[in-house]
Amino acid sequence: MFIRAEHFNQVNGFDNDFFAHQEEIDLCWRLKNRGFQIMVNPNSVVFHVGGATLNNSSPFKTYLNFRNNLFMLTKNLDFFSLLITLFFRLPLDGIAALTFLKKNKGLLHLLAVLRAHLVFYVSIPRLILKRHKSYFKVNHKEKFNYSILFKYYLEGKRKFSEL
Repeated sequence: MFIRAEHFNQVNGFDNDFFAHQEEIDLCWRLKNRGFQIMVNPNSVVFHVGGATLNNSSPFKTYLNFRNNLFMLTKNLDFFSLLITLFFRLPLDGIAALTFLKKNKGLLHLLAVLRAHLVFYVSIPRLILKRHKSYFKVNHKEKFNYSILFKYYLEGKRKFSEL
């Protein structure tokens, strides 16, 4: 990842509320909201050591995935998109939590999702302050107007190129 120090500092760098998951996405989203261009080299190869920080079976990893994603959405979506997204997202998280029981991940993962939601609800005032510090300069026209979950589960779309 390459970024100019002045741009990194302009959006206050990585958010300390994030740990181990999605902090780079949050940073890029805040940069994009300020009108900066995010680029990728599609020919690059990324070697990712999956589970190096937290094992896939860790309930703490489940907690961070759900919490950080809710934080990121709240900080970076415009208000109308946030309301619509949360309207659908919160019940889907409940279904995901119940699915953990069905897939033998166990009660600890269900509790991790519940904990993520409780921390999210308590953090809403702080997240709103962070939203006000953000500057929404651009309207994301490239944003999908449908749920990737629905495309995946109902239409069988398994690759990004199929979207």
